[in-house]
Amino acid sequence: MKTIKNKLAISRSFLILLFLVFFVGLQNPLLPAGGSPIEIETVGEAIEVPPYPLKELESLSKWENEKTNENRITLDFDALAKCLIVVTDGKIYRDGNLYSSTNGVTLYVMDASGDIYITDENAYGDKIFKHPSFLDGKAVAAAGEITIINGVLEIIDNNSGHYKPTEDNLDNVVNQLKLMGMRGNWTKE
Repeated sequence: MKTIKNKLAISRSFLILLFLVFFVGLQNPLLPAGGSPIEIETVGEAIEVPPYPLKELESLSKWENEKTNENRITLDFDALAKCLIVVTDGKIYRDGNLYSSTNGVTLYVMDASGDIYITDENAYGDKIFKHPSFLDGKAVAAAGEITIINGVLEIIDNNSGHYKPTEDNLDNVVNQLKLMGMRGNWTKE
């Protein structure tokens, strides 16, 4: 989360600089008096975070058969974006709101880049929503069920009949949540 805050601070500073240069007439500090760009030396190297290993659908035929069911749902880009979580001050938010699981089951998947998507299984009424519904059956880094109360993670597991994730997949999502700033005392049962 610290990286996001730093990027936002840089973005705000850049916007202020642009305002001053274009609207107030301040000389661009990156240009000397002659107007030629200054060469800036790069310090250090960019660090690439390897993507999480992916888990293919274990029961692809089950998903393919469900595709023929008119009540089956797959999220489009906008609906998927609303399911993306962020962690702020150690709490989980979805679509800008502090998240709490309802009485039903809350499903999650994590993609290779570590983006985590959640929604309640019964959020779409009589439509059939399963783990492959998030990414239309594409491979995931983790999948399972999660319980969140007032933004606090209570329980997370790797229960997905379509992906059949391993304990390593569960460890991946827990590690990602920690990187995102999730606090808690993690114990396995």
